[in-house]
Amino acid sequence: MVITDKCPECSAALEEKREGSALTYICSKCGWSVATTDFEPIDLDQTVYSITLIDGNVPSKRKLSALSKITGKNFIECSTLIKTNGVVMSGKARKVIEYRDILNDAELKFDINPHFKY
Repeated sequence: MVITDKCPECSAALEEKREGSALTYICSKCGWSVATTDFEPIDLDQTVYSITLIDGNVPSKRKLSALSKITGKNFIECSTLIKTNGVVMSGKARKVIEYRDILNDAELKFDINPHFKY
């Protein structure tokens, strides 16, 4: 089936709704609808990535708070993580993006391995 901007039943305009990976077209006039999934490449990526701290980080309240939020560790444990260039997390791409943004906001220096293209 090819989706156009008009309902195949009554020719009224179709409304597009997105919720996560679900994509639905609905006719507000007659109620006709069709649904499908539309995954982004990042959601199909099964690679497990690791975020590791690198040299040059100095513990501060802001940095410790960010690490604590991600790892669930207390400030003392997070300070040790900074000093030892520890692994912050390992996980799939969608979670890595979330944590990368938190680390960037806190101005922490880190690497993501393997190469992270998102």
